[in-house]
Amino acid sequence: MKHYRQVVSPQLRQQALDWILAAAQRPDPALEPEFDIADDERREAKKVRNLHRHDPLFWDDWFARSRLDALVRDHLRKPRLLRHAAFIKRHADESYIPLHQDIALWEKRYESAQTFWVALTPSRNDNGGMFYYPDDRTIFPHEFDLAYPMFKCIDLQANGISREQLVDAELDAGDVLVWPARTAHGSHNNRSGQLRIGMPIVFVEDDEFHQLNREDSMKTWIASNLKSVFPDEAITEDNLDHYLPQLCDYSLKMVTFLARFSRQFGHAPKIHDFIREPRLATLSASDAGARR
Repeated sequence: MKHYRQVVSPQLRQQALDWILAAAQRPDPALEPEFDIADDERREAKKVRNLHRHDPLFWDDWFARSRLDALVRDHLRKPRLLRHAAFIKRHADESYIPLHQDIALWEKRYESAQTFWVALTPSRNDNGGMFYYPDDRTIFPHEFDLAYPMFKCIDLQANGISREQLVDAELDAGDVLVWPARTAHGSHNNRSGQLRIGMPIVFVEDDEFHQLNREDSMKTWIASNLKSVFPDEAITEDNLDHYLPQLCDYSLKMVTFLARFSRQFGHAPKIHDFIREPRLATLSASDAGARR
C-alpha cells in the first residue's frame, strides 16, 4: 500500500461528504445501498455505490479539482474508472470487514486495478480504520464465514496468516491510500461513536478492461446475428457453440457472418479454420492471430 498525505483539501472533502451523506439518507436504488440489519427505522445506508455513474458532472469536476486525477495518472497509463463507492461507519453494528482481496471477489480478475481509498474523515483503529496484509503476491482462497456472512473472506488460520502480520493504516482526513487488486485488506469495528467515511475508487488500465469484456460483447453480437440467420431457433449467449456449427451448412451465410464479424471486431478466423472448429473460442482467438 502507498499512503499519500493531504491530497484532498478541506473544502473538497466537505463537498464530497455533503453529497455522500445526503445520498445515504435518501438512497436512490441506482446507488445499490446497503443497510445495517438492525437499522429498521432510520434506514441510513452504510454503503452506496455507482457514485460517478449517478452524478458524473459533480464527480468529474471533483476528481479534477481534488488532484485525484493526477494521482491516478501517476499509477496507470490509460485509466478507466471501474468502481466508485462510499463506506459510512456510524457505529459498531456490522462495521467489521474481514480480510479479503478485491480481485478474488470481482466477476473479472483485473490485475491492473488500483484502488484509491480517499479518507473523507480521519480513519483510525478505534473508528473502523483499515488494516492490510503486506504480501500481495498470492490470491488466497475465499470462503464464507458465519461470523460475517455478507461475502467471502480469507480464513487466516487456514492460510497461515497471523493477526500480528496485519498492519493498521491510520489516515488523516484528506489522505489517500492506494493499493493493487491483490492486496488483502479489511477494517476494524467502529468503537468510537464517530463517523468514519471512506471513498474507495477503483481504476483499471483501459486495455485490460476491453480485453476482459470483449468476449461478453462478442457473445451478444453473435447471438443477435445468429438469430437473424436462424430466426426459429432459441439462441442465447449460453448455447452459441450449439448453433455456430450449423453455419457451415450454409456457405454464403457463413461467409457473410464472418465478414460482418470482421467489420465489427476488426478480426475474424480464416474460413477453413472456422469450418474445422466452428466455436466461440475460434472467433475469439482470431484476435491474437490478427495482432501477430
